[in-house]
Amino acid sequence: MPSVSYVALTGNRDIDGLLSGLRWGTTNLSYSFPEYGAFFDRGYGWGEPNNNFEPFSAQQRAVVRQHLNDIAAVTNLSFSETGERASQVGDLRYGMSDYPGTAHAYYPSSAGNGGDSWYNNSGRQYDNPGFGNYAYLAVLHETGHALGLKHPHESGTTLSYDHDSMEYSVMSYRSHVGASLDGYRNEAWGFAQTLMMNDIAALQVMYGADFGTRADNTHYSWSPETGQMFVNGAGAARPGDNRVFMTVWDGGGTDTYDLSNYWNSVTIDLRPGQWTTTADWQRADLGDGYKARGNVANALLYNGDTRSLIENAIATESNDTIHGNSAGNVIDGRGGWDTVVLAGSRSDYLMDGTSGYVTAEGFGVLDSLLRVEYVRFENGGAADSIENIIGADDFRNAIGDGSKRMGALWVDGAARGRIEAWNDTDVFAITLQGGRSYSFELRGLDLLGGNLADSLLELRDAGGRLLAINDNHRTRDAHIDHRIATDGTYYLQARSSGGTTGVYTITATLADDYRDVAGETTAPLGSIATGQSRRGEIEAGGDVDLFAVTLRAGQRYVFDLRGTLDGGSQPAPVTLELWQGNTRIQAGTTHALTGDGFLAFTAAQAGTYDLRASFASAGQTGSYTLRAAAGDGDDFRDTLADSTAALGMLARGQSVSGSIGKSGDADVFAIRLAAGESYAFDLRGRGAGAGTLGDGYLELRDANNVLVARNDNGATRDAALEFTPAADGIYYLKARGVGSSTGSYTLVTGVPDDFADSRADRSDPVGALVLGVGKAGQIETAGDADLFSVSLRAGTWYEAVLQHAGIQDVALLLSQGGGATLASASTLTDGSLRLVYRAETSGSYNLLVNGPSRPGSYQLTVRDGLSDDHPDQVVSGGAYAPLEVRGAATKGGIDTAGDADVFAVTLSSSFSYRFHLAASDGLDGVLELYRGNGTRVARGTPSDGGDVLLDLSPATSGTFYVRVASDYQTSGRYELSTISAARGKLDDYRDVITDASEPLGRFDGPIESGRLETGSDRDVFSLYLSERTRYTVELDGSGIQDAGPQFRLVLIHPTGREVVQTVDRTGTGHAQFDFSPLSSGTYHLSVSDDAQVGGDYSLVLRSKIVPRMAEIDASAPITQPEQDLVFG
Repeated sequence: MPSVSYVALTGNRDIDGLLSGLRWGTTNLSYSFPEYGAFFDRGYGWGEPNNNFEPFSAQQRAVVRQHLNDIAAVTNLSFSETGERASQVGDLRYGMSDYPGTAHAYYPSSAGNGGDSWYNNSGRQYDNPGFGNYAYLAVLHETGHALGLKHPHESGTTLSYDHDSMEYSVMSYRSHVGASLDGYRNEAWGFAQTLMMNDIAALQVMYGADFGTRADNTHYSWSPETGQMFVNGAGAARPGDNRVFMTVWDGGGTDTYDLSNYWNSVTIDLRPGQWTTTADWQRADLGDGYKARGNVANALLYNGDTRSLIENAIATESNDTIHGNSAGNVIDGRGGWDTVVLAGSRSDYLMDGTSGYVTAEGFGVLDSLLRVEYVRFENGGAADSIENIIGADDFRNAIGDGSKRMGALWVDGAARGRIEAWNDTDVFAITLQGGRSYSFELRGLDLLGGNLADSLLELRDAGGRLLAINDNHRTRDAHIDHRIATDGTYYLQARSSGGTTGVYTITATLADDYRDVAGETTAPLGSIATGQSRRGEIEAGGDVDLFAVTLRAGQRYVFDLRGTLDGGSQPAPVTLELWQGNTRIQAGTTHALTGDGFLAFTAAQAGTYDLRASFASAGQTGSYTLRAAAGDGDDFRDTLADSTAALGMLARGQSVSGSIGKSGDADVFAIRLAAGESYAFDLRGRGAGAGTLGDGYLELRDANNVLVARNDNGATRDAALEFTPAADGIYYLKARGVGSSTGSYTLVTGVPDDFADSRADRSDPVGALVLGVGKAGQIETAGDADLFSVSLRAGTWYEAVLQHAGIQDVALLLSQGGGATLASASTLTDGSLRLVYRAETSGSYNLLVNGPSRPGSYQLTVRDGLSDDHPDQVVSGGAYAPLEVRGAATKGGIDTAGDADVFAVTLSSSFSYRFHLAASDGLDGVLELYRGNGTRVARGTPSDGGDVLLDLSPATSGTFYVRVASDYQTSGRYELSTISAARGKLDDYRDVITDASEPLGRFDGPIESGRLETGSDRDVFSLYLSERTRYTVELDGSGIQDAGPQFRLVLIHPTGREVVQTVDRTGTGHAQFDFSPLSSGTYHLSVSDDAQVGGDYSLVLRSKIVPRMAEIDASAPITQPEQDLVFG
């Protein structure tokens, strides 16, 4: 199976509400359709392969392929179909079973069931998936789970109330917003036909976005009679009952929605995440009186990339409404009275033309409106006619002119306007802050395309008093720089200086408070000295403020920079650097949580240096405070406000070392905590052997520096506290000593732990077990372990049972005194673990519950004596653990004299089967096969060492029962496995190299064994041979009771040619040859019997390294000993 990766939350609820936290670690996945339940491993999932299994039909497979193609079109995933064999299956598998009752799928996992989905068989509701029905949606829904999507209502982040419906996600249980979770209410053909917008966004976060899909100029249309979509004229799938309910993802190009073949009024919306309505009769009925809010939704932008926008629209001959987007749109209203809706306000656009062809220039793009009668602005109220918009004066001529609208301008914004007559004036209102400097520009001849030849700009206060005027700033544009005294509303008046008319752009920006680089003269140079602080502004994206600082040689200095974004108190990551002239001397560090900048520097030479302060993101603006101090070498700041040392940082599961250097010293660390999650913090010094701090004290404070938890005496004299925050956010841990206590320490973060992880872990107690009494516990995090002690008596058998709730890859291990593992548990059919052990000596033993992959709760019970793990007899209606054909070996034990274990296995009359019982610990095993009516059909007894081989070719298919018992009242452990082959062809190894129906033999030990099941059988093995080595291959078949076997050994070169062939003509059952390969590689060895007797045999491979001639020491003999080698 491919690896699995974890997915971090994005902060976007529309995406995070669908993230399970797991995804595949590759974008290349395979899928397959199993033909037989026998192809699944023993103990698979919830037993789906053994519960009325049925393979997918051709129709169901076609739907899977369509869904995977559609998913690959919106992500960077690629899918390849593979045929199912016992040795090869797909990463995603699709099958029918009576478990589940509806349908379910497994999340991405390295386990054998990861990525598999199952659909109820007996109910038949999934038999006929069609474009837009429930079965079609169900396959898409379960495939979403298989790729890592969860239900939006489940724990963790959820989709918002107004987006938790099928209109936004196929993973939702709700047909419409506000619906209950007890079942879909959609009409028969009213289900989503594609991934919806939030599904696409979530999958793209996990696997990337495919901008190569329909990246050319794509034309989309739909049929009003059938609902079929056409892409560049090619028809896609035809839905049932003329419904259209989908989301469109387009990778690039200049694309068009064309609804000109509809005769009704339509709504076309080109904005991401919005809906186009083709026709009311094509909207899906979602039940409870609700219809889908539209027919075609646009996918959301991936990371703001506008390549996926649909740029153009063609409407109908009726009265239509078309919403534009941020691209340059070409919108054709055709007939009727059509309205185009544009973003922003009327003042954001320069419009020209007539109702037949109008251009609207705004927000940096040009929209072309053909045959459109009305325009409405999202921030501008009711629609207005094209004639009114084009012909009227755009802005009022004076501040008090109430007959026309006031222009609106904002800091770092721009507005477009037109001087329509020689005496026209346009007035704009703007809100400004006192104490800040601003720059205002009126551009008529610049590169933005204006044509106002000679412009004049005035700045007036709220009472209309003139504050500044300019009519010629460089070229013939106008420019004003002015420092505002008080907060309030101000007015900019734009007009022509020479009686000209034309188009202009007016802008307002913050003026720079400090120069950006050395030598700049347009802004002052800042300065700072030790013990001082400076406040400043980053007025525009990319702004840098420069401060001169004089340093003495040999003195250590520290500089602290903390920023706040405009519009609130949100901290912003800053960048702090130290320069001298044009050379950067040192870059400071930026705290990953708070964004604070910190720089410590010891000057080698005295002189004047420059500190450069900026925001880490080029597009951010806001304020900051810069502080300078003489550093004393403290490792971490003492308080949250302290600027003389760095702020420490921690995350759950991490640890950090520090030192309390003197009385009064403290160290502060920032950590991000999530609401509702529990955290544990340990300050470990001398008490835990993790430092020299004699008596530690630990505080936890919130973002406002309010104390929320503290501890001054944890285990020994260290400090420990646990905390569950009510709100997300950054918190601060403060470590110090009690009184005059100083020294080093380690600060550890994690989750509260109930029991010690190991014998060396002294931060939590070792659990104490009492025989027969269950002990509850918790694996709090992946990688956690819990240690228990229990007293056992020599010579007594004990049984430990671990029942758990979904702890992935859980293990139960027994040891004594910190030594090696004495016993490990096996997994029972119900998922619990059972460990059996006979104590060698009396004393205290340790049981370790290990949860390496996933947390969960459990109960551990130890009993003296053994309980029976499986039924002893075959009885009608009994419950038996399943035995998997070609699955992993089933491990068990005959615990007492007279005990037996019974398993159920499904066999087909088309196959032959071999059951292998490998016994140990003194067990003489007996293997019996029964029909469902209790009739015994076969019995096998030990051949040697307790092993039993039993072959069966059943006359009829069905459920059989395998009973493991013992001869001579013995007990012990066993492993039971099963293989199968086509009827009459049961074979341990393949006959020819290319025969994939049987396994290829490999050398997995010094001596390899096999069996020629028939006289004409042949076994083929692979083995790797190295050059400069002499090999001897020996075959021993002397144990065969029949007379006269003549074994033939053939060695085949990697190129396929035979290089050695030898035959035993003596009939003794022995064959042998020597071989020295000229080159290293994988060879094949064929074993057959010319006398066609067949039987068991063993192989031994011996080798001797042959040195090159130049390496031979003529004065000494070659003493390299002959040795048996293991090949595989």
